[in-house]
Amino acid sequence: MKRTLALIIIWLVCLICAVVSLLWMLTACFLGPNRAWNIAKGYDLVGNATLGNWVDEYISSMATKAAYRRHTWWAVALCKLLETIDPGHCAATLVTDRGEQLTAAEIADIEGGWKP
Repeated sequence: MKRTLALIIIWLVCLICAVVSLLWMLTACFLGPNRAWNIAKGYDLVGNATLGNWVDEYISSMATKAAYRRHTWWAVALCKLLETIDPGHCAATLVTDRGEQLTAAEIADIEGGWKP
């Protein structure tokens, strides 16, 4: 019961943080796009953990692997969107020791300038 209560309190704190960070991100979109981008990357990690994946792997890393290997529509679309905002993003966020494992040749191809 103590653990459940503690988790509920943590959840409430996270809820407050989420509202504040979303409002701050909206403001930063106009005043400081770099801060908005950093907040978005934080939500990216939270989203991946929420989906039951590695807490330290970006969704864009998973998308890069899915787009490269299987040409999955959502992964290709996400990588193309991210590439317009941050060229080279998908290759830069590739985490090779988490999730789906890639061969050395695949990693070299992605890091060598592969585009979705």
